[in-house]
Amino acid sequence: MSSTVRVGVIGTSFAQAYHLPSLQAHPGAAVVAICGRNRERAQKVAERFEILEVFTDYRAMLADAQLDAVLIASPDYLHGEIIEASIEAKLHTLTESPLSLSVDEAIRLCDAASAQPDVVRMVAYNLRWHPLHQELKRRLVDGYVGRAYHCETRLLGHYRALDPAMGWKADSSLSWGGARLLRYGCD
Repeated sequence: MSSTVRVGVIGTSFAQAYHLPSLQAHPGAAVVAICGRNRERAQKVAERFEILEVFTDYRAMLADAQLDAVLIASPDYLHGEIIEASIEAKLHTLTESPLSLSVDEAIRLCDAASAQPDVVRMVAYNLRWHPLHQELKRRLVDGYVGRAYHCETRLLGHYRALDPAMGWKADSSLSWGGARLLRYGCD
């Protein structure tokens, strides 16, 4: 791989707000392709971030864009199939959380990814390195509380993801727990 990592981005909303500015600012990254379901919207994002190739089918992007890595920032219910395609394409992959909507699918994806030890894959979980989460993980690993069978967390504050106006994020069949754990669950 060259010193510049050629990145393809799948998803236009969340990626536009969070990932694209960071990738654009990084000297070792070049976002060379973007994929969105709505071509007009994807084209506008591409123009804003000076991305040369626009796709509406992630399979075509993975096959044709000559990528080193892919960022998956699509709706939750699409993550599994897109991750599977990125594994088949042998691309380094950063996926927004959650990895999958089911444990069985997550295990299958992890097993498939493990068969490619030279390819880096990660789920972006924004609180993974928060000191409180790190301490909880340390205590769980050390056996401080025994085997955990259930975890309950509480969030103090407002989170609009439970608002039906938020679309797929509020639908528990399309989003991990209707987004309750999407941002605030345990690692």
